[in-house]
Amino acid sequence: MEKKLPKVFANHFNKKLNNTQEIFYGNVNISQSNRSFSLNEIIKKINNIFNSSDHIFKSIVLITTKDGEKEEVIIGKTANSILTMTGKTIRLNEIIDIKKK
Repeated sequence: MEKKLPKVFANHFNKKLNNTQEIFYGNVNISQSNRSFSLNEIIKKINNIFNSSDHIFKSIVLITTKDGEKEEVIIGKTANSILTMTGKTIRLNEIIDIKKK
């Protein structure tokens, strides 16, 4: 019992294909170019602050952004931001440096 499949029509294509293109895109973010530490180093610093033995619920830190330095009390972190005691969220890509006070 052999089933025969229907025949498929394949149209002949004799044109030369030239659909490869080279595309270049460049973007410079001002906050990234002035960064003193890379984003991975900032994340490591934040993890060290939260994993330190003197951090129980909150830590007082000095956060440097492109707007200047601010003293904040941080209480939590998400994948791309940190949470402060006053309810603000500070995105990690805005942080240039962070120091525990």
